[in-house]
Amino acid sequence: MTPEERKRLEYLEAVVANLTKPDARFFTHAKPVLFREGVNIHIGTGTGTQIGTTTTSKIGFFGKTPRTQREKAAYNNWTNATDVASALADLGLVDTA
Repeated sequence: MTPEERKRLEYLEAVVANLTKPDARFFTHAKPVLFREGVNIHIGTGTGTQIGTTTTSKIGFFGKTPRTQREKAAYNNWTNATDVASALADLGLVDTA
């Protein structure tokens, strides 16, 4: 085994060891995660799963710039349908064009 192959093997062993720990709740990865076509994300049904765990967490969809959660006061307490559509469009969830 070459030194480069040994280094790769040790890295993979460390990753697998971290993922198989009984308390493994977090997976940190420095690069984007790419899913193959047709692959689904399965989540548990017990306590539920959150994406963005604070109002300051940022998220974006379909190439839109990630944004924090909108405050209701900034959008007239969501009473206007165009306010809701605008907020969804900012996230990339609807196209208002």
